[in-house]
Amino acid sequence: MKNSMAQRLDPSFARIPAILLWVINVLHAPFAWWAASVGGAGMEMMVLLPIFFLHLPSILLLLVSAISMLIVRKHKRAVLENAIPAIIYVLQVLAFWFFAFNK
Repeated sequence: MKNSMAQRLDPSFARIPAILLWVINVLHAPFAWWAASVGGAGMEMMVLLPIFFLHLPSILLLLVSAISMLIVRKHKRAVLENAIPAIIYVLQVLAFWFFAFNK
């Protein structure tokens, strides 16, 4: 008989960072679209300053998402629910900064 006090891991807590990452993705999408459409032509750094208020807190959210993926690593669905919005967000940020400085 194994330890009867052991509980099964409920991966539902891992949905919270995933939902927050989707919210951040939606908030960041207009910035990425704007940078891609303008293409870095004549953009000044002060125009890009407000994006840091979105990028800096999201770094903490990406860290929380990575920690929750490590905790629920045996539940593939919970890992995918966190990995997909995290990858999309990182790609959006990379695309934003690529197009922002591409002249």
